[in-house]
Amino acid sequence: MKKHKIHSLLLAALLPLVPCKVIARDISFGISSHSGNFWGSIVQTPVLLINQILGLGNGGFSYDWLRVKDQQGKIKVDNGKYFGFKSRDVFNNFGYGITIGYQPKFSILGIFLNGEYNFRQFGMQPNRNLDYMERYKSSSWSAGAILRASIPLNDDDEHIIFLEMGTKYNKIFSCKGPFDNAKEQFGNGLSTSFGLGVRFKERWSIGAVYNMPQYDYFNRDFITSDGQKPYAGIRSKNHSTSLRIQIEL
Repeated sequence: MKKHKIHSLLLAALLPLVPCKVIARDISFGISSHSGNFWGSIVQTPVLLINQILGLGNGGFSYDWLRVKDQQGKIKVDNGKYFGFKSRDVFNNFGYGITIGYQPKFSILGIFLNGEYNFRQFGMQPNRNLDYMERYKSSSWSAGAILRASIPLNDDDEHIIFLEMGTKYNKIFSCKGPFDNAKEQFGNGLSTSFGLGVRFKERWSIGAVYNMPQYDYFNRDFITSDGQKPYAGIRSKNHSTSLRIQIEL
């Protein structure tokens, strides 16, 4: 009985997505990209041009920050400089992926599916008594979905405001760092995103998004080859915000 109720609720939630007739214009495909450095974001301009041809995709500015603390308080982390021009700043916190979207012009709901590759590098001070930063580099993939809600975009409307909420799974598959470059020292899990933006009549949108992790960035159960648990006593969360420009032809 409970299953039937759940199915009924899901069907009711998805009904606004179904127009009387599905047309190719409602379904779109494109490339997604982001960068955690101002100069790196400029380099990604060609992605927006490609998306104008494909009919969907997004690019923009983002900023990731890792918060780490133990029983003594915050642990110093070098997240990179947003306007920095060094290689570790420019080539930091960037990603590319594929986005498939479905939002009819006159529907109150839209759904977007995304898969993405992400590269990250940062530094962390493991010992407060030593002026030394341990450097980390990681490659990861993420996959998820975003549900967008707004009033229908009518022909007389120049723009509308929308809200969106999404979730994605994040997994690091390669890294360079301490403890023999073991990828198991990182956590994997879900994160939730919340966004607010404006959708324009010309079929493009701009929005601000905050991504909140639901898991620890470092694996507190990780055991080194000599039997130590270096992350057992710390809490770590990787947060991110972004300003996203999306093409929706």
